[in-house]
Amino acid sequence: WSKVILVWVVRETGLLQVKLFNDTLKAVAANDLDGCFEIKVFVTRGENNSSSCWDLEDGHLAVRLSSMMNFGRPDLDQLLKQDLSEGGMDNLIFACGPEALITSASQAATKFGADFHEEIFEF
Repeated sequence: WSKVILVWVVRETGLLQVKLFNDTLKAVAANDLDGCFEIKVFVTRGENNSSSCWDLEDGHLAVRLSSMMNFGRPDLDQLLKQDLSEGGMDNLIFACGPEALITSASQAATKFGADFHEEIFEF
């Protein structure tokens, strides 16, 4: 059994309204994908209101999208402790982002014995 958990960190909810991001999040929320793909979105700045991110008439889809949303920086140790506790699987942490995020993800991967790959970018 394989599972992908995408932890997506953005500075503000406005970035989620970019068509590519918005379409991807809606597609994942609309399909269960047999529980093998999950997105956890963290918004680090801006308003703490997930309903402002989605222009939806489908109430069920809005609830699923809102359930993906978290506000503040992710606690990578807590996320990995929770998500890697399902033993028996090979684990890979792939981090893409600014150097501070890469450092945190690398340290967490080492702590939990997961393989690690990085892509660094700065805006």
